[in-house]
Amino acid sequence: MDIEAIQESITTQLTGVFQGSTYTAQILPEADASYQRAVPDAISYVVYTGSDTTGIISTDPIVQHRRLKFNIECYGRLLYGDTGLFQLRSLVESALVGFRPSNCDRLYLVKDEISRGEDGIWCHAYNLECMTVLTQDKFSEPIVIPSFSGISENE
Repeated sequence: MDIEAIQESITTQLTGVFQGSTYTAQILPEADASYQRAVPDAISYVVYTGSDTTGIISTDPIVQHRRLKFNIECYGRLLYGDTGLFQLRSLVESALVGFRPSNCDRLYLVKDEISRGEDGIWCHAYNLECMTVLTQDKFSEPIVIPSFSGISENE
């Protein structure tokens, strides 16, 4: 499963909805120097935050449900108006709630929170999840059905 490709599909979806506005979307950078919070216009970062498995479909080969978790972290100086985070909220929700990333079921909102840092920058963080299936990709061992393992070919 290529998490980068999934993040990229989410970022591309946001970028398309943001066209014609001052908002931008990016994958969360690795280096602190590339991480921009105090920008004149609101910016959104997409980041994979982990997963949970929610059950096994098959054990030979292994196939199981997997819930992927993503954060969309939006930073800006304003809450209100055409360039504020509340307008951005409408765009993020319309772009991502129900959007189907690469190789996944549709995204759904788990929660969102707004906070303000000491530097006067507002942060609106969205927690989104989607389901996918994790499958064993190498089948080097033969699949043996336990009830047949003791039967010889001559019987």
